[in-house]
Amino acid sequence: MSNNNIEKFLLPSLLSIGLGGYLRGNENLNELDLSSWEKMRYNNFEINQNNNLELISLDSFFSVENDNRQLMIYDNSILKTITFGTNESLDISIRIFRNPLLENVTFLNLKNVKSGRIELESNEFLKEIRFPELVSSNYFKEKNSWEEPELIISGKSLETIFAPKLENFFKIRLRNNPSISEITFPELMTIHKFIIIRDNANLSKIAMPKLKSTGDKFYNENSFSIYSNQTLNDINFNSLHKVYTSLTVENNQQLDLNDFPCNLFVLVNDGLDCTFGDINVSNNLDDSYCFQDPSLIPPIDIQTVAAYNISSEQAQSGGTITSFTKMKSRGVVWSTSPNPTIENDFFSENGSLNGSYDSYMYNLQPDTKYYFRAYGEDCNGVFYGNELQFTTLP
Repeated sequence: MSNNNIEKFLLPSLLSIGLGGYLRGNENLNELDLSSWEKMRYNNFEINQNNNLELISLDSFFSVENDNRQLMIYDNSILKTITFGTNESLDISIRIFRNPLLENVTFLNLKNVKSGRIELESNEFLKEIRFPELVSSNYFKEKNSWEEPELIISGKSLETIFAPKLENFFKIRLRNNPSISEITFPELMTIHKFIIIRDNANLSKIAMPKLKSTGDKFYNENSFSIYSNQTLNDINFNSLHKVYTSLTVENNQQLDLNDFPCNLFVLVNDGLDCTFGDINVSNNLDDSYCFQDPSLIPPIDIQTVAAYNISSEQAQSGGTITSFTKMKSRGVVWSTSPNPTIENDFFSENGSLNGSYDSYMYNLQPDTKYYFRAYGEDCNGVFYGNELQFTTLP
């Protein structure tokens, strides 16, 4: 619908729009009701150049059924507030840009972004973006049209990004926000691909006290980048332990890198190989740092589970592995002699990674004493747990 004199567009029971479309250039449109609209089926939908529209409220909108399509809201000259009320998982890209008087955007009940970008850029007076219930995004491909979930936020007047429950997200890009002074994600623990915070001229504080890792080992990205934030001088990354592939901290003239935790490691991959990743540090207040020290890598702990369900031919056991690196194989090894090894004796293979697992010991002889222990193999070699013993039944 475009270039009409209509003042109200009310379709409160509409659930789906089949072929996309637009609401464009309706100079008198001041009331829009698409409160039940849930999805688009094929093409993009645009809300633009409606210059008497102050409020857009989409209570149910969350998805598209085919391919990577998007909802675009732009060039609405007096639009001040946009509210998304969905409690479903978002499955579409949303672009909100060039709305010159827009002040607030809120995703009231959104908990997960399954696919697609949420992009807010070039809204000159946008002051606040709120995600009060957002917890996570997907980090693996569920369908052919899957688009990597990403938050892209840039705004001349932006003061607040509110996401108090966010625990993990695929990609976050916060750039060119000259009015924001603090970025805080109090519950954020994992960034699956990358986080970029750059060119925020008056940003003085970043607090992500629970963030443990960025980049997930199967991606090839600069997964942590803080760049050209001229007034940044207060950071809290106290839990940050693993940054995959590379880390960049450059051109933050008031930032002291000694504020980063010492037990931080930049890794290419901590399972199949133990190569350290790239560190790009320059032109900060103090470029010295204490992290990436191999002597701070905690030792591997492997605990063997006592044998149970013992018969004349087999028994069960298992192990628990706690390790900085990830095991590429694990199991239990056994022998009639002490100190069994996987090079010389029988052993089980029980998957990979760390944590607890169960194992079977088989092809045993009746009425025989066996020695056994859990093992794990990572990029540094094979490690063994404590040795135990049992005797098979007659």
